[in-house]
Amino acid sequence: MSALRNKVVELGLFDLSGMYSSGADDGTQWFLKLQVAGQRKTVWCDNHFPNPMVKLSEYVGRNVLPLHKPEIDKAEKIELKRDDWEPEDWREETK
Repeated sequence: MSALRNKVVELGLFDLSGMYSSGADDGTQWFLKLQVAGQRKTVWCDNHFPNPMVKLSEYVGRNVLPLHKPEIDKAEKIELKRDDWEPEDWREETK
């Protein structure tokens, strides 16, 4: 976990804006929610992905997910509603 925290700091993720958009009406969206040492940050990317977000995705794909492959493979699929994964107070942080 400390390596991931170090990567978050190294990439300057807490310095990102709350929203990035290409203006396209469809495509891919990414959401990042961080909470480290009492600091919280939410970033929404809509078809526009700043380099630190891409670098974090690459890092997680290479260094975090492989460590948990057995659990991921056995995980039960769940359906989430927006309010299940996005508390109201976090939504305000992207404005």
